[in-house]
Amino acid sequence: MGGTFDPVHCGHLSLAEDAFRQVPLDQILFIPAKRSPFKLSRDMASEEDRVAMLRAAAAEMGDCYRVSSIEIEREGVSYTYETLRALRREYAAEGKEDPLYFITGTDTYLNLELWRKSAEILSTTVFIVGQRPGYEDERLAEKMQYFRKTYGTRTLVIDNRELDISSTEIRQRIRAREPLAGMVPKSVEQYIYEHGLYRTTEAED
Repeated sequence: MGGTFDPVHCGHLSLAEDAFRQVPLDQILFIPAKRSPFKLSRDMASEEDRVAMLRAAAAEMGDCYRVSSIEIEREGVSYTYETLRALRREYAAEGKEDPLYFITGTDTYLNLELWRKSAEILSTTVFIVGQRPGYEDERLAEKMQYFRKTYGTRTLVIDNRELDISSTEIRQRIRAREPLAGMVPKSVEQYIYEHGLYRTTEAED
């Protein structure tokens, strides 16, 4: 499960938990991006802070939830196809042949063909899609059928909890000195305040 996680919040974590409960997965790997190709114009919290918050959240969830710094350690913009290639090489060297699943939301899934080397990603990866009830149902079904026919993509749609939370809203609430009740784990909230994250405006970050 990739993303900038700036910061990680309960929406990210609940999607991961629901995927783990509904699909026979061995583990969930959270992969924070060094630099998302879709967010090049926005400053983010440091790599160290984003990884630390993710690790604090994952530690509360159990041993099956881990954080990988594979994209943080790679220079330049983070592209998913490179990450998937690297993970497959790593697992092959360990003798593992299980398929890789990519967990994402409906909005991202519908726009996968905009990604760098999207054909490679779609033809080699199983997707787990979290969907809000009644949201883009018809368009999602059409896109799943199109991906399957065009790339042979296997897609699993899960029944995930609907949490209306965004990292943008969290940063805004912090700057406005408003509470974060139920939006992030306690360990993440504590880290944010102890390290003074997100207190300035987006332009000043």
